Amino acid sequence: MNIVIPKLEEVQACAKVYVNAYQTEPWNEEYEISEVEKYISSYLNSDTKVCFALQDGDVIKGVALGFIVPSISDPYLRLEDICIDSTEQRKGYGSAFMELLSIEATKLGCDSIILGTQKDFPSHNFYLKNGFREVESVLLYKDDIINER
Repeated sequence: MNIVIPKLEEVQACAKVYVNAYQTEPWNEEYEISEVEKYISSYLNSDTKVCFALQDGDVIKGVALGFIVPSISDPYLRLEDICIDSTEQRKGYGSAFMELLSIEATKLGCDSIILGTQKDFPSHNFYLKNGFREVESVLLYKDDIINER
């Protein structure tokens, strides 16, 4: 198992993993492959975003999308999306991916990984099990600027 930055020809395989992961419980999201391909490509074609894929042999099992965020001290990796193909979940791929992402973040000069999830979703306990902790002082806010104004 290893972590790679996907090549452009691997974007479709990454998009399939993403769609497979999010179409199952508890998310039940429906995405068009072409839209997810654009989304993933936006990370690959950016100087400020990062995209990683978890490979087992030649098969992509997981995808992680995020940003390297500069700070006054050391930068950190902010993960926006991380997923494992739904057919490969509960086989250790997620924990292995988190470990490999920590190594990659360190190589990039980051001192931590920050991410968000929903309480009472399986991902909440997964992150706790893999060494993450809740940041008590942080709240998440949203302003629906398009619909509200």
